[in-house]
Formats: sequence, structure tokens, C-alpha cells
Amino acid sequence: MKKISRLFLVMAVAMLAVVSCNKKTNKEENKATDESSVVVKASEDFSNYTFEQKDDLVDKLQEKLHDLEMQIVDINTSVDDAPEGLLETLETSRESLENAVDALDETTEENWKTAKESVTTSLNNLTTTLDNTKNALKANAKATVTEGTEKAENVVNNVKEGAENVKSNVEEKVNEVKEGANQTKEKVENKAKEVKEAGKDVKNSVKKMGNALTN
Repeated sequence: MKKISRLFLVMAVAMLAVVSCNKKTNKEENKATDESSVVVKASEDFSNYTFEQKDDLVDKLQEKLHDLEMQIVDINTSVDDAPEGLLETLETSRESLENAVDALDETTEENWKTAKESVTTSLNNLTTTLDNTKNALKANAKATVTEGTEKAENVVNNVKEGAENVKSNVEEKVNEVKEGANQTKEKVENKAKEVKEAGKDVKNSVKKMGNALTN
């Protein structure tokens, strides 16, 4: 009787393992598309933020960047056979946003508008690229089953091309911000030199007047 009970127990464990394995497989297949966090809404607009609100905007963008990075990590850890270059394109877009946020944090009031435009473009690009990546992974999964590989490759190429174009624009904006900051710094330094020289002239004039009065 005990032997029969043990046999039933072994069979039950084996059946449970099979069911668990099937559920795990289905989860892994759908995780990249169905369980990912909701993508941050595209077309963000930060035009109303003033330079005095820079710290608030930087903090907000850091939070958004963190949320998007968590979604990227989730995709990287759950997808084993992503189309070539797709995840690299996503990482490139993430780096562009990170650089744009850093540039915004360091910008001066003179370049505030340009820096905001740059970070807005970068955020919307990463959001769109992330969404397109999920769609591309869905298309790739369907293509694997239906042998529709060409369609999946077209989606991937469109994502890559769009990301590269925006990356170029973002880098140009970031360089403009940096150049503007350097120019502003140079103007301040020159002004400081002028003030210093003027101070010396005033000091010399006062000294001469004092000598004249003494004589």
C-alpha cells in the first residue's frame, strides 16, 4: 500500500513539473511583450519649464529615464533571440537621453531653450524606440512561426534608421548647448578681467590724487 502511495506521489510531482514547465515557457515567450511596464507617453513637452525650475525638470527626467531603463533591462533579460542590432539601437537611444539630461543639468540660462528641445527630442525618441522594439519583437516572434522574416527585418531597420537620425540631431543639439556654455563662460571671464583692470585704474587714480593732495 505504501509503495502504491509513493508511486502516485511520484506521478503527481512529475505531472506538476510538466505543467509548471509549460507555464514557464509561455511566460518567457510573452514576457517581452505582455508583462513589460507601460511605456512613458510619447510627445512629452517641457516648454513651460523656466530656468529657475531646472532642478525640478532634471529630477523628473531622471525618474523617467530610470523607468525606461527598467523596461530595457526587462527586455534584455527576457529575450534570447532578438533581431540583430535591435537591442543595440535601444541602448543607443538610452545613452542619447542620458547625455541630453546631463547637458540640461549643466546648461546656462542662455542655452535653456535649446537644452530643453534636445532632451524632449531624446525622451520622445527613446519612448518611441522602446515601443517599436516591443512591436519588432512581436513581429519577429510571428515571423519565426509563419516564416515572415522579411516583415520583421523591415520593422527592425525602420527602428534603427529612425533612432540613428534622432541620435544625430540630439548630438548636434548637445554640442550646441556645450558650445554656448563655453562661450558664456568665456564672456564672464573676460568681463571679470575688465572689472579687475578697471579696479586697478581706479586705485591708481586715487593714489595719484592722494599724492597730489599731500604735495
